[in-house]
Amino acid sequence: MHIYKKLYCDKKTEPQKKKIIRKIKYHGGLFNIFVIVVSAGKDYFEVIPGHQFKQKAYPIKDLMIIGLAGSYDDAIDLITRMIEDFSAKYGTYQFKKFLMNEKEMNFTGYNRKYGDSIIDFKNNRNHIAFGNRNSLFTGGAYYVLSGFIQPAGSL
Repeated sequence: MHIYKKLYCDKKTEPQKKKIIRKIKYHGGLFNIFVIVVSAGKDYFEVIPGHQFKQKAYPIKDLMIIGLAGSYDDAIDLITRMIEDFSAKYGTYQFKKFLMNEKEMNFTGYNRKYGDSIIDFKNNRNHIAFGNRNSLFTGGAYYVLSGFIQPAGSL
């Protein structure tokens, strides 16, 4: 789950935004709250009712939360404000590709403060292991996040 660093909120959700984010993360009940996320498809935004996050199987891992609203009408008003702000910032109404190119700077959860980077050139993967250096090679417990590295000429 990635959260926009300048999270858009209305008057109702502004004082409660940390509590709302915690409830989304731990699948708590959110009634009368609408979450605005960056769409995974060709659309720009999606408005998701908060009660859907109560489901344990709801996929929150790759959500990019950009706004919180107390009603559907407030969510539409926030989206209008976002479109105006982003189009002014990027100079075009087709700002989604610029926003996605800068997602490491604009959203939380991409820049890891701690972690050792291990590059496996044979399998073309980049592993970031979290733990101390001794646990990486002595069989201690650690977490690994994997991602593919593209060769320079393949793009």
